[in-house]
Amino acid sequence: LQHLQRLEPIYRPTLLSKTQLAAISGCLGDSDVNLLWKSRNRPFTLIKMMTAILRKSNTDVKELSRRWKGGDAGENLNAFETRMMQAALISERTVAERGMTEFCNIMGACERIVKSSIPTSYSRHASRFLSMWCFTLPLVLVHT
Repeated sequence: LQHLQRLEPIYRPTLLSKTQLAAISGCLGDSDVNLLWKSRNRPFTLIKMMTAILRKSNTDVKELSRRWKGGDAGENLNAFETRMMQAALISERTVAERGMTEFCNIMGACERIVKSSIPTSYSRHASRFLSMWCFTLPLVLVHT
C-alpha cells in the first residue's frame, strides 16, 4: 500500500510533459514507466497497475506474521489469531478494492464528460457573445 501512496502525484492531471515523465521515473521502474508512457489512456493504465498491486498484496497470515514479528512467529499463532488476522486482511483488501472501483468509475465519468461533443449552436452562441464582449469592453472602460 505504500507503493500505491507513492503513485498519487502521477494520476493527478494528465501525463504529457517531460517533467511528469521524470516524476514518474522516480516512482516506478523502467518497464512500468515505458508501459505507462506508451499507453493510449494513461489514467486507466495506472488504475490497472494499482489494482494489480492490490491483488498481489500478501494475504498469507503466517508470512505476514513472520515479516512483522520476525523469525518463526507465524508458526506460534493459534487458530483463533490466524482467523482474526485473515479476516482483518480480507476486510482491508475489500475496502481497498472498493476504493479502486469507485476511482475507476469516477475516472470513466470524467472521460465521458471530456469526450462528449458540444452542440454547434452552443459554441456559436458562446463565440458571438465573447466577440461582442471583447469589442464593447474598451468602450465601457473609456468612460470609467
